Amino acid sequence: MPSPTTPVLSTFTGADEDPLLEGGNWTGPMSSTHFQAERLSNQAAHSLNPDGTKAGQSYWTPETFGPATESHATIAVLPGGTTGVAVWARIQNPNNATTMAAYLGVYTNGTGWRLFKVTAGATFAQIGSTDATVAVAGDGIWLQCIGTTIRLFHFTGGLWVERCSGLDSAITAAGYIGMEFSIGSPNAGRLDDFGGGTITAAVGVSDYLTFPKAKLRTQRRVLV
Repeated sequence: MPSPTTPVLSTFTGADEDPLLEGGNWTGPMSSTHFQAERLSNQAAHSLNPDGTKAGQSYWTPETFGPATESHATIAVLPGGTTGVAVWARIQNPNNATTMAAYLGVYTNGTGWRLFKVTAGATFAQIGSTDATVAVAGDGIWLQCIGTTIRLFHFTGGLWVERCSGLDSAITAAGYIGMEFSIGSPNAGRLDDFGGGTITAAVGVSDYLTFPKAKLRTQRRVLV
């Protein structure tokens, strides 16, 4: 069965921090009209936003990954209402209102799992279909980009299960990886154990190194 092959980069351990920086490892947002995420109770969360009209977004700044790349995290607290949590990959020109581009995998409460590409700074287009499977707290989200194949997985019942996939060639270069807490009530959903990186040449769409999610946590490379 498939599973991520890259390590955990941050467990968000430390004092509350808004915006999330962790010594320069994080910045944001990806879209110039939104806010950064924060660290709250040893988890990543939406930045405190009084009007609820902006997302909380942050990306891992020490290096870019790819172009074969992935990002993954634990959904520590489920999003409420119609809000969601997302992981991003192949982020190009972050915080640029006209040229930012990326892929993202989203879990939205009440909707389910979806893949998107964003181009021209803020133009979103869904890739593939929506999967309405309901997540529970402690499940995982994993976005994988290999060539033009974009896939979104859900960690549930001890296994990674593909929820969405599609083909897209709009963004092919290496880029940053990141996370998002969608527009809505601050702190409604939270992520933990964020990881990702470059997928090695030996790993293809149907050829994985199989690491259970628990084992990935024991091999984490925390750079905070």
